[in-house]
Amino acid sequence: MSTIAMATANHTMKMVQVYRETRDLAIEEKVNGALRASSYGPVRGVICEARRNKLILKGVVPSFFLKQISQTIVRELEIGDRVIENRIKASGTSLPEDSFD
Repeated sequence: MSTIAMATANHTMKMVQVYRETRDLAIEEKVNGALRASSYGPVRGVICEARRNKLILKGVVPSFFLKQISQTIVRELEIGDRVIENRIKASGTSLPEDSFD
């Protein structure tokens, strides 16, 4: 392996390690599990990334109501002093009726 290739591989491994260290995977699992257990179908597609003291919610739901429901589900969990950053997009379009089952 060339010196450049080795340096690139080492840099990539360090970046992956830093990325893993800045995320709290146990909290992500807990929050994502709660979102997937929602009775609202579109909310089940929302994901959470836990980074240091912040929970970042991402995804698309058809209404502002479901955006707020997603945030409420997360807020009701025991997650410590974490800020919830709601980046969920409320598309304003209807989803098929069966997505709410």
